[in-house]
Amino acid sequence: TVRTNLPEGIIAEPLGALQKRYEDLDIGSYPAFRNGKPSVSLVLRGTDDARLAAAAVELMHTIRGMNGEAEEFAQ
Repeated sequence: TVRTNLPEGIIAEPLGALQKRYEDLDIGSYPAFRNGKPSVSLVLRGTDDARLAAAAVELMHTIRGMNGEAEEFAQ
């Protein structure tokens, strides 16, 4: 799981592109508000740990490149 402060609509396009590159993974987007501000938990699921890790790293780099915060949480 990667949590970001960017609104879901802003990350939708890059998230779709990531999903195309990692078709073997399931990527879910769960918007919420934390402390009155938008928050999105992006959950990556799959059976290949290396692919999951690579996708999570790429996702965090993308979010940070958009001036967003990105935190990874293991589940």
